[in-house]
Amino acid sequence: MTRQQRLTALCGVGGGALIAAGSLQPWFSLFAGLQPYAGTVGVYGRILLGTGLLVVALSVFLMWRESAISTTRAASLQGALGAVTLTFAAWIAYGLQQKMAELEANPMLVAQLGPGVPMVLAGALLLTASALVAGPFALSATSFVRTKRDRDRMSGHPDRPSPLPSRAR
Repeated sequence: MTRQQRLTALCGVGGGALIAAGSLQPWFSLFAGLQPYAGTVGVYGRILLGTGLLVVALSVFLMWRESAISTTRAASLQGALGAVTLTFAAWIAYGLQQKMAELEANPMLVAQLGPGVPMVLAGALLLTASALVAGPFALSATSFVRTKRDRDRMSGHPDRPSPLPSRAR
């Protein structure tokens, strides 16, 4: 297993675990923390829990595979799931902020935000970043280095001189 595969798999396991753990944590509480409401009380939290567990399973599968093609596809799938989950969690965070503004208008409720939604956002951001490690748009230190063969190929014919300036050769 290459370093890129290992890093992508670990980002996936960490991101999926953060998403699953964030969905189980309280998203908000009433009466100064005496009555917490976890994310899995509603359907959105259950969707996020399933997404987190799916990503952890996908990442474990990625750890056991040796093929570079499956690594690229799994990293792309992780990045796509991360982007969708990030959008979904941001929408939930926006709606929760709106609801908290309503609840804070009543001083008897003493509403407080919980740690669940920020954990889900952090996990989704980690998943989205994992696509940059081994996905189809992976960035590496050697991706911008041109060799003489690449310059010849860019010029259109190996016998003709390269159109690049002499400093770039």
